[in-house]
Amino acid sequence: TGINHLAGSSPVTAGPLQPLTWTINVSAPGHNTFQTEIDIPAGGLGAPYSVTLPRNTGSITGVINAQILGTTVIGPVGEVMVVHTPPEDWRTPTYVGAGSTVYSDDTGGENHGKYTVSNVVNGTSTLEFSKSNFVTKNISVNVVDQNNATPQDIFLVPANSEITLSVSENAAPDFEELQAQLYLDTETGGTQAVGSAETVGADRTVTFSDTPPSRTTSNVARTHHYRIVLSGTGFVTKTIDGLDLYPGTALTSNTAV
Repeated sequence: TGINHLAGSSPVTAGPLQPLTWTINVSAPGHNTFQTEIDIPAGGLGAPYSVTLPRNTGSITGVINAQILGTTVIGPVGEVMVVHTPPEDWRTPTYVGAGSTVYSDDTGGENHGKYTVSNVVNGTSTLEFSKSNFVTKNISVNVVDQNNATPQDIFLVPANSEITLSVSENAAPDFEELQAQLYLDTETGGTQAVGSAETVGADRTVTFSDTPPSRTTSNVARTHHYRIVLSGTGFVTKTIDGLDLYPGTALTSNTAV
């Protein structure tokens, strides 16, 4: 024999009950089911029987990387603020106010860029990723597993910057003949030209504007760097290599040809 009660609020009164050992099952959406046995004496318990129903929660974890030129990953990003908003059914002042903001690892080690959001209820949550000099990103993540973390890697687009190269004056015939080409190189030998060649000109200065960064920070391993090749009629070809450009931070270099 079973007795079902729909609890709209607490406490809930069940009865009359025979003085026997009863099994209590308590369940609610978004919570773990609770089951226990209780001996009911003649005349009842005489006091409320309290039950704590744990919320059914999991977690979301992943690594945040910076991505440029559509598909090129230049490294993990630390100190990204991750704001978790629970499923719509759980958006109560008490729950949201309890706090669900974390930051990605910024230690420069193997976990750099990793984040974990804990105590995530079942359903579709929203995550917002933001950091200065990066485009803010919002995504939805569906959590259904409480035993294993839900994986969710993220790619953020960093703010572009610029590289300015100044060339020392010499007796060269015409700096209008001097061209500068920017290349993005990988540490494993790959390379690609970024934009077209720029003319140095009479002011002996060239600026590569609106250029994606090549590195997220100096405390993680470098995967990409910039290289500038200067060439032209009447000039010896020269290469300026190993240039690191960071998000939103201009770079200036000087050379002689």
